Amino acid sequence: MRIHRLEIEAFGPFAGQQSIDFDQLGAQGLFLLNGATGAGKTSVLDAICFALYGSVPGARQDGKRLRSDHAEPAAEPRVSCEFSARGRRFEVTRSPAWDRPSARGRNGFTTQQAKTLLRERVNGLWEEKTSRNDEAGAEIGDVLGMDREQFARVVMLPQGDFAAFLRSKASDRLDLLQKLFGTQRFEAIEQQLTLQAHAARAKVEDNQNRLQLIMQRAEAEYAQLGIEESKESEDHDPGVGSPELRLELLESQAQAESLGRQQAAVSAEAVRLRLADKLHSSREQVQRHAKLDAAKRRRETLTARAAEVQEYRDRLGRHRKAAVLGGQLDAVERTSKALGSAASKAESATARLLAASLDAEDPASALAGIQETMAILEARAADEQKLEDIAARLAAFGVSAGKRAAAKEETSIALAGLRAEASGLENDLDPLEAAAVELPLREREAATAQITRETVARYKTAVDSLSAAVKRHAFARALSQDLRQLWLDLRESRLANAAAELAAKLRDGDPCPVCGSAEHPTPAPAGVTALALAEEEQSAHERYDESEHELLQAAAELSSAEQEVAVLAAQGGDLDPKEAALADTAAKAALVSARSAVDGLKRVKTDLARVLEGIARLEEEQLQEDTATAQAESAMALLNEQRESWRPSFPG
Repeated sequence: MRIHRLEIEAFGPFAGQQSIDFDQLGAQGLFLLNGATGAGKTSVLDAICFALYGSVPGARQDGKRLRSDHAEPAAEPRVSCEFSARGRRFEVTRSPAWDRPSARGRNGFTTQQAKTLLRERVNGLWEEKTSRNDEAGAEIGDVLGMDREQFARVVMLPQGDFAAFLRSKASDRLDLLQKLFGTQRFEAIEQQLTLQAHAARAKVEDNQNRLQLIMQRAEAEYAQLGIEESKESEDHDPGVGSPELRLELLESQAQAESLGRQQAAVSAEAVRLRLADKLHSSREQVQRHAKLDAAKRRRETLTARAAEVQEYRDRLGRHRKAAVLGGQLDAVERTSKALGSAASKAESATARLLAASLDAEDPASALAGIQETMAILEARAADEQKLEDIAARLAAFGVSAGKRAAAKEETSIALAGLRAEASGLENDLDPLEAAAVELPLREREAATAQITRETVARYKTAVDSLSAAVKRHAFARALSQDLRQLWLDLRESRLANAAAELAAKLRDGDPCPVCGSAEHPTPAPAGVTALALAEEEQSAHERYDESEHELLQAAAELSSAEQEVAVLAAQGGDLDPKEAALADTAAKAALVSARSAVDGLKRVKTDLARVLEGIARLEEEQLQEDTATAQAESAMALLNEQRESWRPSFPG
């Protein structure tokens, strides 16, 4: 509220017309009412209070004393005050009830009733609002938000009433200040905030309980990892400090341990590959050494048996010679035994000799030739049998050698295939290991992308809720304004109808209880009954109060929706849904690829172990075959030497 101008005439100590321009006085911000006792300082404040409310504070309320005793008898007491409040500008002019000298008698007086005129400046023009005392008081009280007592105790506080205000009860001051500043809306907001605070406190407690469970689970899992506590972790008491800091500490240590173990695994795998290569080389070297050792053993064996073989050769030579002589001796013996029968058969033999075209005259020479031929044939038959045995053994060795050669060829082919497969599997290890190491990162990226996509969906829902909340708030505000205007219109109608009810009671010649005039040229027309208007006004006021409550709820919902949208936007919810979906799909595909790489790595390692085992087995078999082949070749060489040594002893 701001007072712009005050005019006083025949009021209090002011006999003549006085005008005060408060805009000019307040141009510098503050001004002082100063003067001697009885100069009229309090009367200026009384004039303001009277103009606004039709009465003055405290004991000065006696209306008969409001008119100045120094004014002319016919001067009408009047106070006019121009003020502005709530963006509106008013002018109120009041005159208290006073006794005007009668024009018909010297000593007679006519009582003049109190008068009021309330005007409002609209678009640069003054428009009359009302001329009724009660309507003007209600309008001003509604605009200022306080009655006379409150105005006097809060705004004016004259004559020590400020101390009384300070000494008054807290409940009295609270009622006054609440009505003065219109804090009902703020009380409703406070109640709403209290409810929200209780809900938030319950949510915080629930989150704290969940956080405690997460902390306990994290501590248990961290203990299962067997990680050595760092100095920072040992100095931190789990029961003291922020759980978030403890979780961050555990996460950092777990990540460091995971990174260390991954690096150790990579190093161990590299060492394993180097050792596998070294093992392969060592196996090849062992195989070569085994072949060399076998050859050395064969050579040593042959060297050690050289004298024995030479002795066998000498004995064989002697045996062959003895066999020749033995055959001749046997032939001689058989010939001696057959000599007897041969003599008897000489004649027939001679005849047969003759028939056989032999020299029958010299049978001795013919017999000697026959005997020599038989001896040679008999000796040759035994050696031929031995040569056939040697040939059969050589043929068997040849067949076995062929089979071993074919088996060796198959083994070599299979070994080459396994080595090629092992080389291919070893080549596949590096990319699979690199992809498998990234699995934890891909899992975190996939989880983050999933959370982001869910946040984007929640953000869209929150934006839709915000749009609906904005519409509900706008509708509630418009409805509240319409209901308020309806209530004010009904109130104005009720006040106007009060004038109609009063006019219905007027009688010609009787003074008007409001203005005191005995003439009633334009009485207010009759309208609806006061009871119906009062009930309708009360119903409109209740609907307006309900709409205000709904407006507060809509405002709280709008604020909550705006806060949720802001929080989700800060979490990345304002990202393009298509982009979030693509990122989520890509992260899931990368995760599937990483998991497939882990499975492939396990499969490749299993296959590589199987292939290496097969290579070792085939190499062992090949070594055994080489040893058997070497032994067979040694035996065949010995048989060939025996066969060659026997052949020269047979003629033709």
